[in-house]
Amino acid sequence: TDAYQTTGCYNLLCSGFVQTNNRIAIGAAISPISTYNGGQFDISLLVWK
Repeated sequence: TDAYQTTGCYNLLCSGFVQTNNRIAIGAAISPISTYNGGQFDISLLVWK
């Protein structure tokens, strides 16, 4: 299951994938989440190819 179509995977199954921060586990749910007319939250991500 290569969601990035053959050789460019973005997960831990890819031999070249390196997670550089342990605050969020890859594949885990992210919380809290933003809600309409409620609290708003953000997350910063960097994908380097």
